[in-house]
Amino acid sequence: MLLAALLFIGLSAEAQTDNSPSKWGAYGGMQVSSSAPFAQPVLWVGGHGAVVYDSHWAIGAFGSGAVNNVNVSGLDFNQNGDLSLNMGFGGLFLEYIRPRKKPYIPSVRIPFGFGGISLEDLAENKVAKSDLYSFSPRLNWEFHLNDYFCIGFFSGYQMLWAKDNVTFNQNDLSSWEYGLSLKVGRF
Repeated sequence: MLLAALLFIGLSAEAQTDNSPSKWGAYGGMQVSSSAPFAQPVLWVGGHGAVVYDSHWAIGAFGSGAVNNVNVSGLDFNQNGDLSLNMGFGGLFLEYIRPRKKPYIPSVRIPFGFGGISLEDLAENKVAKSDLYSFSPRLNWEFHLNDYFCIGFFSGYQMLWAKDNVTFNQNDLSSWEYGLSLKVGRF
């Protein structure tokens, strides 16, 4: 809902100009990434949207959730099997986009997020849960296919902190992140 509102605000700002080039734009899209909490591959899928000013600065919102479960062993909860780790978060980001002189451009994105993390047993009963905080600075390499569609590749370090740091240790949760993003809108 927030992503749709950001896209609507950005496109409305552009439509209100009097035939002069607008400094405002907006985009929405999806993103897919991979990281390795507990040294196991995790696929993250989510969406993002932003209001863009002067084709260089963007402020937006995102949401992302782990698609596959991570099987965790070695944690003592008096369980007879592996535990399944589930997590997801959403938040805000700031982005700087280099001037577009070529079809490919670098950009830097700084997202801050908040969400949840939980451990479940084999019967899908929650054994432990906690609030989750994220900070994942990224370098993007974007390819503009036209004025309205862009595909980008990114990498960065996904830092995750849980409020319950005893069960969910930051060193186990944080890892390098690689991904793909799609943007549709007016840049």
